[in-house]
Amino acid sequence: MEFLQRLLPSTGLYCTARLHPGGGFIHTFHPTPADVQQHLLAMDAAGHTMYLAQGTYVRESYENWNHNKALPKGSTKEQRKKERTQKQVLALRSFFIDIDCGPEKFAKDPGKSYPNQIDAVKDLRRFCAETGFPFPALVSSGHGLYAHWIISEDVPAPQWKALADIFKTLLSTHKFRQDPSRTSDSASVLRPVGTHNRKTSEIKDVKVLLDAGSLTLAEFTHLIATASKSAKIETLALTRPTQFQGINDEFTAGIGGPPASGQKVAEKCAQLRLVRDRKGDLPEPLWYAAIGLLRHCENGDELIHEWSQGHPEYSFEVTEDKIRHHKESGVGPTTCQKFGQENPQQCVGCPSANKIKSPIVLGRPEAAIAEAVTEEEEDLQPYGYRRTETGLFFEMDDAAPLRFYSYDLYPTKIAMDQSLGYETVTIRHQLPITREYQEFTLRSALLHDQKTMLMCLADNHVQVSGKEARQHMNLYLDNYMQKLRGMKNLATLHSQMGWRQEGLDLTFVLGQTTFRPGGEEEVTGFAKNIPEVAKAFHSKGDLQSWSDSTKALGLPGMEPFAFAFLAGAFGAPLMRFTGYAGAVVALVGHSGIGKTLVGEWILSMYGDPRALALMKNDTVNALISRLGLYGSLPIYLDEVSNIEGQELSDLLYRVTQGRDKARLGRDSREKAILNSWNTIAVASSNHSLVDKLSNLKADASAEVNRIMEVSCHPVKDFDRDRATGVYRSFHENYGVAGPEYVRYLMAQQEHHRDKIDALSTKIDAMSGATSDERFWSAMSAVAIYGGLIAKKLGLIQFEVAPVLAWLTEQIKDMREDKCELATSQVDVLGQFLDESAAGIMITTGDDSRLCSVIRAPCGPLIGRIMLEKNLLFISRNALRKYLDRHYGSYTELKNDLSELGALKNASMRRVLGSGTYIGGTQQPVWVIDLNCPALGRKVLSVVTSLDERKKTA
Repeated sequence: MEFLQRLLPSTGLYCTARLHPGGGFIHTFHPTPADVQQHLLAMDAAGHTMYLAQGTYVRESYENWNHNKALPKGSTKEQRKKERTQKQVLALRSFFIDIDCGPEKFAKDPGKSYPNQIDAVKDLRRFCAETGFPFPALVSSGHGLYAHWIISEDVPAPQWKALADIFKTLLSTHKFRQDPSRTSDSASVLRPVGTHNRKTSEIKDVKVLLDAGSLTLAEFTHLIATASKSAKIETLALTRPTQFQGINDEFTAGIGGPPASGQKVAEKCAQLRLVRDRKGDLPEPLWYAAIGLLRHCENGDELIHEWSQGHPEYSFEVTEDKIRHHKESGVGPTTCQKFGQENPQQCVGCPSANKIKSPIVLGRPEAAIAEAVTEEEEDLQPYGYRRTETGLFFEMDDAAPLRFYSYDLYPTKIAMDQSLGYETVTIRHQLPITREYQEFTLRSALLHDQKTMLMCLADNHVQVSGKEARQHMNLYLDNYMQKLRGMKNLATLHSQMGWRQEGLDLTFVLGQTTFRPGGEEEVTGFAKNIPEVAKAFHSKGDLQSWSDSTKALGLPGMEPFAFAFLAGAFGAPLMRFTGYAGAVVALVGHSGIGKTLVGEWILSMYGDPRALALMKNDTVNALISRLGLYGSLPIYLDEVSNIEGQELSDLLYRVTQGRDKARLGRDSREKAILNSWNTIAVASSNHSLVDKLSNLKADASAEVNRIMEVSCHPVKDFDRDRATGVYRSFHENYGVAGPEYVRYLMAQQEHHRDKIDALSTKIDAMSGATSDERFWSAMSAVAIYGGLIAKKLGLIQFEVAPVLAWLTEQIKDMREDKCELATSQVDVLGQFLDESAAGIMITTGDDSRLCSVIRAPCGPLIGRIMLEKNLLFISRNALRKYLDRHYGSYTELKNDLSELGALKNASMRRVLGSGTYIGGTQQPVWVIDLNCPALGRKVLSVVTSLDERKKTA
């Protein structure tokens, strides 16, 4: 039962099939796997031969079954409905192979069977070793075997069919023997485990020989893609539409067109050549497929008889019946897909794969119209249509070609626009007068409706006149785009630079180029809504000049600049492998020492530094937009000295959180977050950003840990002349190093995480970094690792080791600075008392009677010191307001002071002005013991001084 449940989908109706003694099956549909199991065992016990459908079915199947049961005995086929068809399959849970075994089958058809189960298992192990597939679950069907690659999730029937077609081709390519009619048939029935095979007098058990773990659909898809790529298989060669529609498929399936020569087809098609050479001595389905093709050729009936005489069932009368049956069916020439279904091995390596729908077109005479000189390949043109120097033509049978447009026009690229969320097509066309070519891009869905298509074309200077011409333009573009999809990968118009997940692959986008695993590079273009600044990601000049300029970073004293340069230029794209979304490096120092120069130098790695830099007057929204656009590339913020403390804190959190803030739409549902990033931001400032954060709040450690602030000083050898030379060099040569670096990152991407982790551990050990300093470690590791890669590639001309040594000491210095800025809760209390001193009253005596006021408040009364008791009473409300302004923690302050013994009571209610002329009402107050040693001598000295003054008086 457990194996059955793993094998069957979780939704839909389950179908069992009982073999009828007179032929065919009697089907029964069940709501649950348990019902299936019970029915199978009961029928098997009664002596019936049972089969189980591998897929589940829609409700319509059950209704057809009930309809058929209600028909009177002897009803015609026309009255009966088919219940178990591929069209009605809902989902499947495994990819399977039916493996025939046994001496008799092997003797009859050695190309599709094995002498015994042991030989089949050995060959299956070979197939798995060659392709990388895990060994499947094995079921003995009695004489043969079933191999199941079980999927851990329901696979929708259309998706299963597409993968199974490719899998069948893969099996044939590796010469594994199988029953191809089962491998990609979603309506297949197999013998179920727990029943018996009664095909011979020796009844045999159907049982599990070897179980295997389940795969996810993504894992199986990856295995298919990898193995197909290794075998150089056109993965779409056997995938076809489920039904033909309209004139479109008349052209592509070969119906119509000039008469074809069967001999010519056999010369170019391996399937028909096999029929010709073996005189039809092939399985009946393949023989009938050849008849369906040849009957549409010149002298087709003669060729059918000539090439059929070797078939065991051949006779003139039988063959004529088959020809007549095919004619009466009204079906066109046999398609490539049909041949591929019956004999997929013959289609492997076919040069016409994915270029034609039926082999019949290979036998037609060449078109008489001369081809236009264009950039596109000839085989992209849809059958029946030709691009010429005098326009677009349609060839109609033996009639003269019809020109439906007077100038050249063709689609060049189909892409998914990330910013818009839909597919676009780029069309290149010739202008009427100048004959120059232009391109325009529009939503591809608009071309499916003729009226909308004509409007879009007219908007772009393409005018099509006449009803017939408009129909042909519609069909021409539709067919051209279908072939373009089949021959080229769908491009993606990206709206973000850096790392992108495309299916199972991790790619990298830089400018208009997408870098893919295996060294493939594709010019994909920009999304429509991408900011204009994206065009700045381009190259100019030469790499050597840019690389030579980096020698200056190796000068003594340049280590702070070199670190920032390495972190931004080479470390930013590596942040993805650290697990952190972002971090900030701040260059702090006086004006004129090279901070801005280094910031733009970093940007010149990937494009035009002038355009890519953010200026101090740019808005926060512009910054977020840039972060989203740059993605994994560095961003430079020039001169942030004047930014307010709160804005700086928000900025640090934004950068390190890696995404824009969530927003609600008009329908109160959360909008998709479009801006996200994994990068390092480099900022320059004349003043310390850490100081600004510390002044903002009592405890700024969270923000301080997210920023590496390095102090920059003038370097003697990096004088004005040398700086000017560097500046001119990277402004004349930019965007040339980035592609080289990205190519290396793509080629070695599976190693980056481990190497960065190892380097981070080493830096932690050298600098004594703690867990709360993880951002410092991450920035340091990617900077050094990226620098080592750059040095290896010859992109930089200075040594990285001195930067690592400097960096170790820098982390130690930053830790000391952080400790000096750290504020204890006693300090927080002291700062509150200092800021609130004007509102604190000091008295002597018992407040049960009139007290002496030594110091009256100079504003609202928020606290009171009673000298005899050495107690301080603080308004709880005033304290909360102070902590809110300075981002302090009320709970943490209360707990720490309580542990120290300084806070005697946190919930007393009293009148702060009791026993004095000030009076007031009761309020919640804190009671502080001024004698507590943990409070220090400052408060005690004030109290002692006042006490001495009172005694003297």
